[in-house]
Amino acid sequence: MFDLSKATKSQLVTLVQEIQSYAGEKSLAASTLARSRNEDLVTRIQTFLFENTDRGISEEGHLELTKPEPPVVVVDKAVLAGICVDGTANPAKGRGRTPAHSDDAVITVTVEKIPGREGSAAFARASEFRSGQTVGAFLAAAGVKGRRTLRKALRKGWVVVN
Repeated sequence: MFDLSKATKSQLVTLVQEIQSYAGEKSLAASTLARSRNEDLVTRIQTFLFENTDRGISEEGHLELTKPEPPVVVVDKAVLAGICVDGTANPAKGRGRTPAHSDDAVITVTVEKIPGREGSAAFARASEFRSGQTVGAFLAAAGVKGRRTLRKALRKGWVVVN
């Protein structure tokens, strides 16, 4: 380990310049650093090392990175593929969230007319709501964005799903 207390002025100046370049600070000229007191340079180096615990000083007196060994993680290829040990599908690798309402739940419209700008695609999807209609029938009629339209209508209170 490098001993800062026994370092020469030029070694301390070199270390401070390496710290400045690593930290992206504006580098002070070597002549300015050479006029600094050794104690000030040592304090600057120790502060940097305290704040950046992954850095160290090599035997030669240069800044170095001491990386900790990354943890070894062993993952079974079957788990990554979504297969359980018994050969069945892994439920954690499903097709996303389960819908809030099943396809056979019944929609009840609570307003006479769905608010919105007539002629817009959203209004066309929302006008597909019928009292007594199932969620599955609405989604089939409303298309790809039907579930989003259903969520908005529920949030606004235009429909109720039982």
